[in-house]
Amino acid sequence: MSPGQYKNVEQKAYDDLDSAIATIPHWLGYIKEDLINLRFNDTSIIDDFTQSFQEKVDESIDEPDSYFTEEEANVLKEKLDDLKRRVEELEARDEISSNDKKQFDNAINKTKSDLDIFPKGMWYKTAGNKIISLIKSVLKTQEGRQALFEVAKKLLGA
Repeated sequence: MSPGQYKNVEQKAYDDLDSAIATIPHWLGYIKEDLINLRFNDTSIIDDFTQSFQEKVDESIDEPDSYFTEEEANVLKEKLDDLKRRVEELEARDEISSNDKKQFDNAINKTKSDLDIFPKGMWYKTAGNKIISLIKSVLKTQEGRQALFEVAKKLLGA
């Protein structure tokens, strides 16, 4: 098993110190492999989405200088709540830490409150950048990134 493939944190109990020490070289090999793979980790899908998302916001938002109606804001808040639930699922499966979950919660709550402050065009750009940046920086597994990325795509309408 490779560190970080299934969990960010893993604990094991050993009967004696010798058996614990004997596993260290294997784990070091896995860590080295992960670090090498990390360099070549394919983030092009998310980067392409980020670029196309920005273009779509610039082109397709009707009245980007207008503000959200109450109904529009409520729909987006429901989608943000869906994103929050997915983050909770990832935490429950130990794919993200409780600290990372707090970062997502703070970003989602801030994004919700921004609905009443920013015009549509600006909100979509700031919300999109916030969420996409968090997904890229916090999630260690490709599966976790892809799961939240799909929710973010639905939220942001891309």
